Amino acid sequence: MAKDPAFLFYSSDFLTGVSDLTFEERGQYITLLCIHHQKGRLTQKIIDIAVPNATADVMAKFKQDDQGLFFNERLEAEKEKRAEHAEKQRQRALKGWEKRKKEEATRDATANATALPLENEIDNEDRDIVEYPYRGGEFLKKWNDWKAHRRAFDKFKYTPQSEKAALTKLQKLAKSEARAIAIIDQSIEKGWKGFFPLKQEDEPKTNVMPTPEDVLKVFPGVLKSFSAD
Repeated sequence: MAKDPAFLFYSSDFLTGVSDLTFEERGQYITLLCIHHQKGRLTQKIIDIAVPNATADVMAKFKQDDQGLFFNERLEAEKEKRAEHAEKQRQRALKGWEKRKKEEATRDATANATALPLENEIDNEDRDIVEYPYRGGEFLKKWNDWKAHRRAFDKFKYTPQSEKAALTKLQKLAKSEARAIAIIDQSIEKGWKGFFPLKQEDEPKTNVMPTPEDVLKVFPGVLKSFSAD
């Protein structure tokens, strides 16, 4: 872990603690505190170089360990508390990240299962209950798109009975898988809650030759003229 670049500085406690020090001694004290924070416990050599004339009152603010190194007890306590807090924050962030990662993986798995069904696959909740009128993979995918649209649009979820009724109505309107898919697309595009016949402009156009009877209905005199000739 990188060295902590800061430590808590309690201004009120500091002013109380240095009330018996001159301004020069206060400068010595804060200098040694900063070096202690950056380099750890102080050797006599480091003190002599940094503060050659450190007074006895300043040095009284430091204790000496078994190895002869000088340290400020309050500073080390604050460093330890700050390090513990930082570690707790790091662990909390890791747990939060792991939780979000699992939730995203679950959402992705659910979305993939809904958006990309296997051919002839039936939702688990409807298995052995709902029978689909068309079993092509494109229709099954489009039907799942329709159910997702209803859930997003008005938070509606089919029961097995209502889903069977909707499929029956769709089949009666469509008569074919291709038209059923077109009707579903139309309802999703329009934001409808149900199925309706395709708009006239969407009806498939076919090139069918008119019968003589059709011609007679439109031009009643044509057939007679042909007969006269």
